Amino acid sequence: MELDGLYQDINNKVGSMTKAEFESIRPCFKRMTTMRKQILVAEGDFNNKLFFVEKGLAYNYKTLDDGQIRVITFARENEWISDMESFISGNKAQLTVETFEASSLWFLSKEDWELACIKSPKISVYSHLLYSQCTKNLYSQVSELVSKDAEARYSQILTNMPDLLQRVPQYLIAAYLGILPSSLSRIRSSKKVIY
Repeated sequence: MELDGLYQDINNKVGSMTKAEFESIRPCFKRMTTMRKQILVAEGDFNNKLFFVEKGLAYNYKTLDDGQIRVITFARENEWISDMESFISGNKAQLTVETFEASSLWFLSKEDWELACIKSPKISVYSHLLYSQCTKNLYSQVSELVSKDAEARYSQILTNMPDLLQRVPQYLIAAYLGILPSSLSRIRSSKKVIY
């Protein structure tokens, strides 16, 4: 069945969804394959898409006044990504969403997401969990930025997302941590991590 990862994630988070119920919302999802470094949402544009990564890797980021980027989050297989504030509010995107690897994605427009929520109470519950998780992740990231140094935040990546270090170049990890690549090099060498 297409969208197996999403079907499993829904079942894990909100309980058993019948295949018939899932098939009733399946037409709301559109498939998209991308090349490496393809922009899905550009900062300043209106965004009404929410992306589910079936295969590949995407990330979102803010471009700072000095031209540097600040990575907000990465989305690996079976994870969602967008500029959630823009998706929910209808305001212009504050973030750029881009694939880092050639990717296979599923996406929904806001209208299709709302239709799926109407058709399936489980999707409605799932959407609330998704929004809550997104908010929780952002609060955690802000809290970590103000309470932990870069080395501690890097250690969390080693623990929670070790595969990311194999897939993403050092400059993007540094942009996620809010430090310069040279600072990340010092942290990595002090930890003697071999890639």
